[in-house]
Amino acid sequence: MAAAADRRPVGVDIERVASTAYGPRMYELALNPAEAHLVRSATDPDSAFVRQWVRKEALFKAGGAGPAGGAPGGALRFLDVSALPFESPTAERSQPDAAVVVGLHRLGRRCVLDWRGPDRGALGTLVGEWVPHHVPVAFPDR
Repeated sequence: MAAAADRRPVGVDIERVASTAYGPRMYELALNPAEAHLVRSATDPDSAFVRQWVRKEALFKAGGAGPAGGAPGGALRFLDVSALPFESPTAERSQPDAAVVVGLHRLGRRCVLDWRGPDRGALGTLVGEWVPHHVPVAFPDR
């Protein structure tokens, strides 16, 4: 569970990394060609797919990634997150049960904060027009 509040639009999404493979067909359906290529090229394509998916969901919830706001037709495929790097697999955690912030990026006027759960089984993204100072995150049913 995560929460964010501001006077400006914010978006947050958390997903568990499934134990079953999503596969190239899902990458093509949900991502644009540049993102799908990045995901297929990643060391762990399914985790890379989930990372891109939570970024798109959070951007959509925050009102879209483009200067005009929301995605055309509400389709997440049209939100382009291909410019954002994947997190470093060597990110350190200060507490064994804490979520780990693995990236803070700019995408246009938005800040994109990526994190992962303590067991690497969940990935999350928070999007806003500001740099977040604190991200309370809980991962139930660990």
